[in-house]
Amino acid sequence: MRKEQDVNAFLRGILEKEVGDSFTTISGRNWATDGVLDWETPSKTPVRVLLEAKYGTDLTIETARSSVLAQALYYCKRFEENGHDLPSVIFIGDEKFCFVVSFESIKSFLDANIDWGRRPSSPDPELKVAVDVHLESVFEVDGKKLKQLCEQLSEGAIVKVKPSEKNISAMYQYWVDHIFPKDRYQPVEMIDLFFGCVFYSEEDGNYAYEHPSKKDTIILGGKEYTLNLSSMRAFFERRERGLSAKDIDKLLSMRDRIIEDDTRRRQGAFYTPTLWVDEAHSEMDKVLGETWRDDCIVWDCCAGTGNLTRDYDFKNLILSTAEESDVIAMKREEYNYGSEVFQYDFLNPETESPFFEGTDNVLPLSVKKILKEGAESGKRLVFLINPPYATAGINGKKGTSKEGVAKTIANEEMKKAKLGSCSQQLYTQFLFQCERVASEYGFKSKSVGVFSPPLIITSGSFSKFRPYWYSRYNYKSGFMFQASHFADVKGSWGVSFTLWNEGKTNIKQDLPVTLKDIKDDSIISLSEKYLYTSDGREASKWAMAYTERGILDLPQQSSGLSLSKDGNCRVASPHLCYMNNKGNCIMYNAQEVYITSSACSRNRGFSLNAGESWRRAIALYSARKLVKGNWVNDKDEYLAPQTEKEGYEQWVDDCHVYALLHISNNMTSMRDVEYKGKTHNIHNHFFWLTRKEALDLYGSHKSARSLYRDAKANPIPSHHEGGLVDASEWTKNGDPYFSHVLPSLNLSPLAQEIMSDLNDLFVESFELRSKTSKVIEKGKEIDLHLNAWDAGIYQHKKMWYTEPTLKAKWESLRVKHQQLAKSLEHGVYTFGFLK
Repeated sequence: MRKEQDVNAFLRGILEKEVGDSFTTISGRNWATDGVLDWETPSKTPVRVLLEAKYGTDLTIETARSSVLAQALYYCKRFEENGHDLPSVIFIGDEKFCFVVSFESIKSFLDANIDWGRRPSSPDPELKVAVDVHLESVFEVDGKKLKQLCEQLSEGAIVKVKPSEKNISAMYQYWVDHIFPKDRYQPVEMIDLFFGCVFYSEEDGNYAYEHPSKKDTIILGGKEYTLNLSSMRAFFERRERGLSAKDIDKLLSMRDRIIEDDTRRRQGAFYTPTLWVDEAHSEMDKVLGETWRDDCIVWDCCAGTGNLTRDYDFKNLILSTAEESDVIAMKREEYNYGSEVFQYDFLNPETESPFFEGTDNVLPLSVKKILKEGAESGKRLVFLINPPYATAGINGKKGTSKEGVAKTIANEEMKKAKLGSCSQQLYTQFLFQCERVASEYGFKSKSVGVFSPPLIITSGSFSKFRPYWYSRYNYKSGFMFQASHFADVKGSWGVSFTLWNEGKTNIKQDLPVTLKDIKDDSIISLSEKYLYTSDGREASKWAMAYTERGILDLPQQSSGLSLSKDGNCRVASPHLCYMNNKGNCIMYNAQEVYITSSACSRNRGFSLNAGESWRRAIALYSARKLVKGNWVNDKDEYLAPQTEKEGYEQWVDDCHVYALLHISNNMTSMRDVEYKGKTHNIHNHFFWLTRKEALDLYGSHKSARSLYRDAKANPIPSHHEGGLVDASEWTKNGDPYFSHVLPSLNLSPLAQEIMSDLNDLFVESFELRSKTSKVIEKGKEIDLHLNAWDAGIYQHKKMWYTEPTLKAKWESLRVKHQQLAKSLEHGVYTFGFLK
């Protein structure tokens, strides 16, 4: 073993071999442990082992052991302050020796009157921890005996965390997430319930207790409330309750702040949970050095109530917000004493603001002086911000819109600079304005730490902003986590924290972020991910390269069998079908990517023509549907594929069958539909039989005589208003285009089997088809247009679901389709649609 990481891995391995891979590395404010391992004994006693690994530390020397134990105690102090479970065992080792002690034997040192604000790696020298230990050679440690020893030391040794001013908010948030029923109680009720359960004082009569007979019911003040009591009991197994009057007074003083923070978290407005604030500060410590809060001028220009800075000390801190109530709240609090706190509309500087009434929207002279003198003396200006994420929602829930709010001075300046559609994004406006202020005052050293969606780095809508930003700032580091950890929002997307310093960033460079999550009220690192841009190589533009301009006004489909009067989509001439293809990233795949026979009322895609246009569209459609979206990949952009790679053509061939049966293939055939005073026939170019094959098939079945007549009378037109689709034989015969390409496809055995099963099911359903014209769906009667000879799977499956035998065969076909999807999924990455 040559370094501390080797010792860490070796010591972890000894226990992991016995209890499984359940180590977590806990991150937070100025601290990150070497690992915590949790398991339960057969008698259900929880075991929590804190590991501290060293290299080059002679543990045979008592002072060396004392120093390492002191560092472990600092971690335990952080656990206590953040409301985390305390360990029952401390496991310490270097490359030669290791030892184990019970936390019970050293917990009294947590009450020492020392500087607990230091980093754990540099504990207060006054903290001298002495305890008898038995050293073992690390190469002779028996994992089974070590596990048994940890379990013995843990029996009856649960140390309960005491609620305090530092950890009470985190504890309350745990109740919001795990113990309170969702959306049932108001914040005031919840905080009263929480405090009633924590304080639990029979003497003053204001305490909560469990109902003697009703399940999951608490009584407080004579009123019944529903809670998750099993989770509450587990919570109190590791936390104290029944506090002293003095402790209760301290915690009650925080009541309003906890309610306010919880309300802001639910609204998503300017609120950043403490865990993620701490993680951002740790990230900035790594890049800017541990003294940056003293050395730099720090400005949160959309501060809300200041929770990005409230738990830290700064020498030069500026806090501004457009909301007067937020300014009042910040000034009322006792944190950040001596900072500049004022009302200021950062995006409408030195001009009239919609947030002000009778107050000048200008920077205070004292702030101008700090900025001017700071720039002249060479100080670094650091913007630390969590701006709103909506296009226009500066004063509301993220994702909502307030008309006109995005029309700011910053927005106007961005438009003048031709920075594109992202100029409407408020968080982009904040970044732009941060740079304008830094440049205006002449700061040579400047940093921006920002919470935002990762669209700044990935999205095509930022393609004009990136050259502006990347030419002025160098990407230093970042992390990303699920949005549901951040506010009361869906967890399908991710929030990033990125840190930028003065300099330049290569616009073609993939930028790394660490994926993080929360486990046991602590932040853990999952893996590394690279964010990239598709600028100049977008898959959507690649697929549309053979698309003509839309000129034809055809019936507007809102779904396979529904028409809309509101659509304004124009399709190309010639036109086979339309692929709705919103955006170029995964976030739109599920709802905004589908195919229709006629024009699509959503009008966010392109028409398909024969040949390369069709083939590229099939490839892109499949690439978008084969990948399931999640918070990690939600904003990943699609790239033009590497079509020269071996296997690509075979992959696209099978994608034809995948696309044919996919649920978002809305291709249908309809007769005599009314649109703008005219009657139209809509045809299905995704039908797999030629017109001749259909005539032969229908002509030999008594139940298909009407289909035979329709096929004879309605060949598929080969042109629209003079636009010839193709001069091939299929156009002359009135065939669907899919039936023309199908014989040329080199299909895998599974794809061939699917087509064979589909034909069998198709023929078997002739009799039911002749009797079925409409179905009831969601209380509405729907005309299936099954009288059309080229009616598609979209129409047939609604009928198949009405008959048990056909439904069973269709479900069997769907299972094979899922197997085909699984075999094709790799191609999305193998051929470079996604990284």
